[in-house]
Amino acid sequence: MFEGVHTALITPFKNQGKFGAGEIDYERLAALIERQITAGVNGITICGTTGESPALSEEEKLSLIGKTVEICSGRVQVIAGTGSNCTRSTVAFTEKAAALGVDGALVVVPYYNRPTQKGLLAHFELVAKESSVPVVLYNVPSRTGVGISLETFEKLLPHPNIVAVKEATNCSSGLLALARCAEGKASLLSGEDTNVFSLMTLGGTGVISASANVIPEIFVSITAAAKSGDWQTARQVQQDALPLINALFRESNPGPAKAALACMGLLPEEGLRLPLVAASEETRRELQRLLDGS
Repeated sequence: MFEGVHTALITPFKNQGKFGAGEIDYERLAALIERQITAGVNGITICGTTGESPALSEEEKLSLIGKTVEICSGRVQVIAGTGSNCTRSTVAFTEKAAALGVDGALVVVPYYNRPTQKGLLAHFELVAKESSVPVVLYNVPSRTGVGISLETFEKLLPHPNIVAVKEATNCSSGLLALARCAEGKASLLSGEDTNVFSLMTLGGTGVISASANVIPEIFVSITAAAKSGDWQTARQVQQDALPLINALFRESNPGPAKAALACMGLLPEEGLRLPLVAASEETRRELQRLLDGS
């Protein structure tokens, strides 16, 4: 159901306050989304980690989701980040997002409380059962402290309402096993911008990308070439983009992405909400150098 490039959109803010960036800049949000659609992406993922969801109130998240659905107006898919480390809250918020017209819910592995695999299975099964929109599992153990095992994936992926996995790991043997497990059951989307090509060679269908905020055309080229079987082009585009992709993750995401957008004149204010802070001058210089092609 989900393939190609889904941009994990940043949340643009305006004005600074006591806790960093102030209110959401909806005018800039619309401009950023239009740029993504023009670049040919397949979808927008809103209220994810890249969108600083931990620093957004529920009211702000629902407003962002509603505005994004309205701006996209069916031209591309909209996936909303609805997961948390509380199953009850995840179920409730997923339904609120569904009521706003999203095409899917991105549900992250519960973080901090480190559930067992039995707990993960129960969590995701209940969320999928209660959700009126398709569910995308988000496995990112580097942030959550625990990951979904292959055995748990094997139990979850036959569920009719679990349609995709965003996988943010780099173990080649694990990705190969997951691709085999997902085949015919769910889309497999890269959650690591450096390995989109590699995952698609294994049967992946695309990416939910933070770097696509800055270089959406690059990821559209990689996924389109891979889908058409032009692996040489897909590999070359991925390799050429690696220095900039790596620079975009030199510091905590989305600081470097916002700095790059500011360098490009696409973001007048790159403020982040505490505890995140703006990218360092060193990172900013490196981004500018790479964006200039030098």
